[in-house]
Amino acid sequence: MFRYSLLISTALCALAFSSPSAAQEASEGDEAQRGDIVVTGARTSDEIGIGVLGQRSLLDTPLSATGYTEAMILDQGARSASEVLANDPSIRLQGAGDGNYDYFSIRGFTISASAFAMNGLYGVLPWNTFSPETVGRFEVVRGPSTTFTGASPFDNPGGSINIQPKRAGGTPLTQFTGSADLDGQLGIHGDVGRRFGEGDAWGVRVNAAYRKGGQARDHQSEEVALGAIGLDYKGERVRLSFDAGHQFFRTDGASFLFYIDPGTDVPHAPETNNNPSPEWAFARSRDTYFAGRAEYDLADYVTLYAAAGTRDHNRQRKSTLPMPPQPPGDMSQPDILSISGLGKSTRATCAGLA
Repeated sequence: MFRYSLLISTALCALAFSSPSAAQEASEGDEAQRGDIVVTGARTSDEIGIGVLGQRSLLDTPLSATGYTEAMILDQGARSASEVLANDPSIRLQGAGDGNYDYFSIRGFTISASAFAMNGLYGVLPWNTFSPETVGRFEVVRGPSTTFTGASPFDNPGGSINIQPKRAGGTPLTQFTGSADLDGQLGIHGDVGRRFGEGDAWGVRVNAAYRKGGQARDHQSEEVALGAIGLDYKGERVRLSFDAGHQFFRTDGASFLFYIDPGTDVPHAPETNNNPSPEWAFARSRDTYFAGRAEYDLADYVTLYAAAGTRDHNRQRKSTLPMPPQPPGDMSQPDILSISGLGKSTRATCAGLA
């Protein structure tokens, strides 16, 4: 699938022309700095949040970890957490991969978006699937890490995934990105960030996105609408943050997992655009979430922190459950028509000393 994006930003680039003599003078004046290399828009971060260890350089982290940045998400044009995390060599995608569910494995152990943490707090982010437009960094910690990151409701020995929300940077940002792909899906994403107050201590970051259109599979389409706001305060010893967001996700012609009975021959792989689900199948979810966090540095290497959050989740689905063909008259594993409306509300709190 090919995607195209158009980026419009308030960041202006200046192009300067100079004479050969001026260029020579500048070259001689900068000769001492020729060894310096400046990298902007890095795809991975050189620091990561490790639970009770706080924000640490990867070189000082006693675990295998990687942080995938918002620059990488934007460059890739990713539309789901699965598309971002597929860049990690320890992660393998599972499930239909159509955005209906973010479902994959870390080092062979299954995990889903339901087990993501946000800023170290589990049970707050949207259930099942999560669109990455509001993410500042995906942090992947590989291997058992409960001692450092805490136990999620779906604890996984393969690793853990933490989401760092976007925060306002030192440079004012007003950015709009349009996207389109060959399946006819169009989208728009707005991103605004500002810092203010004495010493730019206060920050606000607002993101909103909408996209709608076809998917790569036959008779399948998607509609996504989301918005999020992140507020933060950075004092000498005190740091505060608050995040709120809403996400609507609908997939028509939604694909779901296949189940094959033990002893049944695995069928040949179909064409990738074949959709085994009927046109009337759909999956729809709405999530609203809030989270706050406070940190206080008791000493240079000791931080007291507390966090709390809540999420309201509502999901509806109408689908078939595909099964392999059974012998005539065998109804032990029939196709199941599922019509469900599910509502889930969760609240999460945590506190600690790091």
